Amino acid sequence: MNALLDRVDLNAVLDRVDINRLLDRVGMDHLLGRVDVESLAARLDLNQLLAGVDMNQLVSTVDIRAIVQRVDVNQIVQQVDVNQVVQQVDVDEVVRRVDVEAVVDRVDVNGVVDRIDFDALVEQTDLGAVIAASSSGMASDALDVVRSQTVGLDEFIARWIARLRRRPYAGPPGPPEGAKAGS
Repeated sequence: MNALLDRVDLNAVLDRVDINRLLDRVGMDHLLGRVDVESLAARLDLNQLLAGVDMNQLVSTVDIRAIVQRVDVNQIVQQVDVNQVVQQVDVDEVVRRVDVEAVVDRVDVNGVVDRIDFDALVEQTDLGAVIAASSSGMASDALDVVRSQTVGLDEFIARWIARLRRRPYAGPPGPPEGAKAGS
């Protein structure tokens, strides 16, 4: 038998076989019905299989634009609970990251000053008390009143500037350190 098989040219035999005709004669549904797919899948080593995958080549075949065009952003946004997102924001941390100097540099101070109603400021100033004090001959009292009103006006402007700069107003500065009362 071996001598006979040694004399047979298997390549020549296989060249003469019509594979398509052979497959037509085989009942593929019957053959596939006999395959135990679960047993076959259990024998697969997925880690080894995935290790052989070139991820860069795989990702390069993905058309990202086509995927993005199919995404309905409005539908995604409608599913977002904005209140929940905002509650998770640490406002103090956000404020700490704000460059207040850069914001102040962008403020048009001349524009702000142009918007101040100086007539209303003058109306709020008690000029009658100043005039009464000066007409009674008490120049020092009048000077104190003017100083008081000027300080009040200065404080009013300082509060407005602090509000524009979004900084808390801590009040007027105290005397310099080391200064003694009455000196």
